[in-house]
Amino acid sequence: MSTQDNHCKVPLASIFGKRLDLAFDGGILTSDSGVLLLREVEAKTGILSRLSRAIKDHRHQSYVAHSVAELIKQRVFQIPDS
Repeated sequence: MSTQDNHCKVPLASIFGKRLDLAFDGGILTSDSGVLLLREVEAKTGILSRLSRAIKDHRHQSYVAHSVAELIKQRVFQIPDS
């Protein structure tokens, strides 16, 4: 799949005699990098696992498919960073 390269530059007022252009040619970017960083921080600190140990699980264990730790991690990692 090829991407069409539409570089759009918007000239802005010069600052201290320097030309300033606003360009939208950042290439292929992702907004998911924050989740990767968060996952790495969690892996090193274990903060979400420690948080889950502080929560008492009153569910009947024969019906439990996901641990409290799994549920907390899933919820934290799905929160958008908007």
